Amino acid sequence: MEATGIKSRSTLYKIRKHGPKSPVKRGPKRKRIVDSVDDFDRGVIRRLISNMYIERKWPTINSVYDEVKIAINFQGSKSSLRTILKDMGYKYSKRPERLVKERPDIVAKRHDYLSKMKQIRQLTNCPVVYLDETFLHQNHTKSKCWVIAGSGGFLIPTGKGSRLIILHAGSKEGFVQDALLSFQSKTGSSDYHDEMNGNVFLEWFTHQFLPNIPQHTVIVMDNAPYHSVQEERIPTMNTKKAEMQEWLTAQNVDWCPTMIKVQLYALIQMHKPRCTKMVIDELARSHGHYILRLPLTIVS
Repeated sequence: MEATGIKSRSTLYKIRKHGPKSPVKRGPKRKRIVDSVDDFDRGVIRRLISNMYIERKWPTINSVYDEVKIAINFQGSKSSLRTILKDMGYKYSKRPERLVKERPDIVAKRHDYLSKMKQIRQLTNCPVVYLDETFLHQNHTKSKCWVIAGSGGFLIPTGKGSRLIILHAGSKEGFVQDALLSFQSKTGSSDYHDEMNGNVFLEWFTHQFLPNIPQHTVIVMDNAPYHSVQEERIPTMNTKKAEMQEWLTAQNVDWCPTMIKVQLYALIQMHKPRCTKMVIDELARSHGHYILRLPLTIVS
């Protein structure tokens, strides 16, 4: 009957009894609560859950829901929040025996960095310049591209080729003029930090970087070892006891001859912050600049 356009008897009966169906008027499509939570709010949710781990609180849907309602004025239901959490990569499963969390000292360093950067931007007009290093292989290329079916496209070079190590600095105004340093790697090491050392960085910092930046610049860099070469070597636990005593005496720190190495080292650790001077920091300060380090610890 459908093929000939003839309606069935039951359909005709319904039309005679109730009349033809009128089209349903639908209002504008409502925006889902899930879609109203933007990236900023998701970042707040992520920090809340992270803090719950740090504070050893159990992040169930009920506990997270209570926190999120207050933090971002969340108006959705728990099922909506569950959908958001799944979309953010979370899943409800048995907790691991060990939780990976940030070290408290790194958290403190990050807050210190952000506080200083906020003061610099709000209270001063000092330009901010960032510097960093990276590397690039000679045959570096994309592995995929658009090609016509059946054609070979571009051939991917075999091997990585020689490696170029790059050091540069820039700001919101662009790259610092004449500050580019690039050289070809002479070793086969997989870590470019092996060829970037304190002498290479100091040479670049002195002759290519400092002469080309404005006065009173805030220089932001990470904690790579060659960024943090100390003017004076501070004793470690492996240092001889006599050298520890000599260092404490030179720093005008009182110590007792009966102290063992552990006690001497505790004194050294106590006075280490005020005695630690970096070569780069002192050089920048002598030119009227200020070094601000990122809150990440880089281990060579």
